[in-house]
Amino acid sequence: MRTRGLVAVVLGILSACGDSGRSLADAAHDEGTVTVDGASLFFRVLGSGPDTVVVVAGGPGLPMDYLGPAVVPLRRDATWILYDPRGAGRSTGADSTVGLPRDVADLDLMRTHFRLERMTLVGHNTGAAVAARYAIDHPDRVSRLALVSPYPISQGFLWAWHLLDRDTALFRRGAEAYPASRQSGSVQGFCEQYWFWYFQPVYQPADLPGKLAAESVCGGPVEALVDPSRRQLAWLRSAHAHDWRADVAAIAVPVLVIEGVKGTERHLFQSHAETWAFNIPDARMVALKGGSLLPWLANPEPFRLAMQAFLRGGWPADAYRPTDPEQVRTAATPPPTP
Repeated sequence: MRTRGLVAVVLGILSACGDSGRSLADAAHDEGTVTVDGASLFFRVLGSGPDTVVVVAGGPGLPMDYLGPAVVPLRRDATWILYDPRGAGRSTGADSTVGLPRDVADLDLMRTHFRLERMTLVGHNTGAAVAARYAIDHPDRVSRLALVSPYPISQGFLWAWHLLDRDTALFRRGAEAYPASRQSGSVQGFCEQYWFWYFQPVYQPADLPGKLAAESVCGGPVEALVDPSRRQLAWLRSAHAHDWRADVAAIAVPVLVIEGVKGTERHLFQSHAETWAFNIPDARMVALKGGSLLPWLANPEPFRLAMQAFLRGGWPADAYRPTDPEQVRTAATPPPTP
């Protein structure tokens, strides 16, 4: 177990669109590794607020770097701890150890390493599933929980994601280009091509193209940009045929669910996120206009204000309690088995 101190000087006020001062590497004042069971977990610490927030990255298989634009603008509101999940980025770990149960155990390892009795958790996408499961298993160790663009709460929603209307021509072009980019020898080029192919046809509206999302995800150092598909498969197997709607009712702390929505249309992503909020007793939902999955890129200032209000112990002004779960459940019904 080792820790290496850093000195970081962050100048000026963060702009809503610029990259200056927004990277985790520049803003961090400490970094290091925690070693357990043959795996090494790489972490960074930034911020100076009185409360400690631990962030769980999503993907599955993404290094923490893409979360910089979401977290750095909030660095004065809390002390933030982020880490690359096991087997992702600069963290190591055999494929056989990757999965939801192990990620929950690794999260508690980070809590123990930093000697935290209780912590606020922020989870993104599959990281939201990890954070929620942790809050269920360890209710006395969590004070607040934010779920940002959370992973589908049930297998039915996962089916619904795959059935979304998409730009089939764009999706086909991405699929055709993907094998060549994998053999190109350019790690960053392959990473951006992979995530562009992943984001553009399905998740993002025209005001947040897949290219921006891909560049954000692939902004880390080359050694962190490994092919994410291997870890994705291992993690998804661990959550196969899941349905957590009954489980999350045991979460007893305040929970904020944030998702991006497309214009004024009530989209599947909003319905899906509302199902998380509906089934958690003390939860509220915020729907931000703009791109789903990475809402801080499409609407950075409203995202910052929503998170800031929650971290300070209240609810965002536009937070609401979902009251129409039946429509959501109908949308989440999986297709019949052939």
